[in-house]
Amino acid sequence: MDPLIIALLGIGALLVLLGIGVPIAFSMTVVGIAGLLITTGPDITWASLQMLPMSSIASYGLVLIPLFVLMGNFANVAGISRDLYDTAYKWFGRLPGGLAIATVFASAALSACTGSSVAMVATMSKIALPQMDRYNYKRELSLGSVAGAGTLDILIPPSIIAVIYAIITESSVGKVLVGGIIPGLINAGGFIVMILIRAMLNPSLGPRAAGITWLDSLKAIKGVWGMIVLFGTFMGVIYTGITTPTEAGAIGCVCALVLAAVTRNLNWSAVRSALFETIRTGSFSRGRVSRSGSSVLPSGSTSRRQLW
Repeated sequence: MDPLIIALLGIGALLVLLGIGVPIAFSMTVVGIAGLLITTGPDITWASLQMLPMSSIASYGLVLIPLFVLMGNFANVAGISRDLYDTAYKWFGRLPGGLAIATVFASAALSACTGSSVAMVATMSKIALPQMDRYNYKRELSLGSVAGAGTLDILIPPSIIAVIYAIITESSVGKVLVGGIIPGLINAGGFIVMILIRAMLNPSLGPRAAGITWLDSLKAIKGVWGMIVLFGTFMGVIYTGITTPTEAGAIGCVCALVLAAVTRNLNWSAVRSALFETIRTGSFSRGRVSRSGSSVLPSGSTSRRQLW
């Protein structure tokens, strides 16, 4: 059977399993084992299962995942997420649905500082939802803007998903990361336009925020300096070819740590929390990679590229 056909059938089976509520890890494992049995037989399948989990997570590129997560955690310690939302709130709050627009803008900017969409959504939920509740935003808009904007982290680097995709498809990590910038910005722009249109048609969805002057907006610009420094440092060394993405991740961690120290938000409790969250997220991501490796192995690397 054609490897591409097997890959398509495997994706279909995976979607069915996910649709009926089977956990992701088990779904990918079942599809991978079934594909190996069909294409290679039981003996090679058993040998592959003994080797594959270790070989999948031993990739040097996976070092990027904990580095991205740690960089994002240190960025949160530095207060970058809070400053970004405050800046966006001061600039867009006067518009219909302005706080939801500010949430999307801040999430897009925060995506440039953190590799974990879960961490970003959790952070924005704590910062943005209370403000939108204060101005009587409809829950469908406030929750939708936070959840929808959380997906921007998948595209805008540094992105854990982009790293995993690059490793599984044997693509250049640096090119995949850089290639996600424009689609991510287009996606964010689409969210903003849709929120603005809906709020103009139905003002009760997202009332305008009051009491914001242009002077407040100008003063709030200083809140983006941390994001600019961190993203500029991280992507600058990658785009110019000075370092590899892995080395850039380490540089980004140091830069975020320095920003946390400069803003006087650095303390042992915050560092410990950031390290534990990095360990938890990094371990989960490596487990996901090991199972995704077993699920795509039957299709072969060439067919994977053709499929994607």
